[in-house]
Amino acid sequence: MAANAEWTGVIVVGSYNLDCRLFSVFGRAKPFPIKYVHTRCHTTLEAVPEKKEKKEVKVSKELPPVQLREQLFCPKCNQALKTDEVRRGIKTEAGVIEVSEAEMATLKFEPTKRVVTGLIQADDQAIEAVGFGRRLYVFPKPAAVDTYANIYYTLRESRRIGFISPLVIKQKPYVAVLRPLTIPSVIFGREYPLLVLDVLNDTDCLKDPAEFPDYPASLPSPNFAVLAQPIAEAQKIETKLDPERCVNPQRLRFKEIVKRVITRSLKK
Repeated sequence: MAANAEWTGVIVVGSYNLDCRLFSVFGRAKPFPIKYVHTRCHTTLEAVPEKKEKKEVKVSKELPPVQLREQLFCPKCNQALKTDEVRRGIKTEAGVIEVSEAEMATLKFEPTKRVVTGLIQADDQAIEAVGFGRRLYVFPKPAAVDTYANIYYTLRESRRIGFISPLVIKQKPYVAVLRPLTIPSVIFGREYPLLVLDVLNDTDCLKDPAEFPDYPASLPSPNFAVLAQPIAEAQKIETKLDPERCVNPQRLRFKEIVKRVITRSLKK
């Protein structure tokens, strides 16, 4: 697979200098192979050709005219089609297979006012591998505070999270997990125990590491005689994350510019 590196350089970890390239973990979602087809000949349709083309376009007279959102053209029958002459289908190696409107309707998701979670282990490595794309705060209505607290403590003490699929938001289905989280005081000045809903990334978009030429076929076994000192030195470090360092670096530099500008103006 041809893959372009997002970045090439050296990452320094302790006494190690890692010469590496960075690749995107996720690709684009695969489009659904659903096409519009002519009901008579099962040919995949295309847009009506522009007037400048010499090809003559015949309009079928079998059915009364029906307004189409997009005029479609059958290249095999050489004619523009009406709505009643068009169906949707899946293109396969054996040909086009029609899909009923009832089956197409199952691809539409309507929002519901009740979703049920299935408890799974919070430390499941598969969840970390898939990753999170979006986070939502979950806050209770006033009468549901006790229930909220009970769910928070149950999930936290049992080290479980609630798996939800699908969760429909604005007509779009998502897969998500309900998690207990404690935001430390270093972020907002006080501690916040709460529930969050993390939307999982689409597994179909996840790229297989084996498809990248840089991925090593296997990692050598650890040599703890050599690793003993680096591990010991790393364990001595007790530095915690400074939230300010998580701000976009460009925004941080802009803040510095604002401070300098204000300082200059005050000196005048």
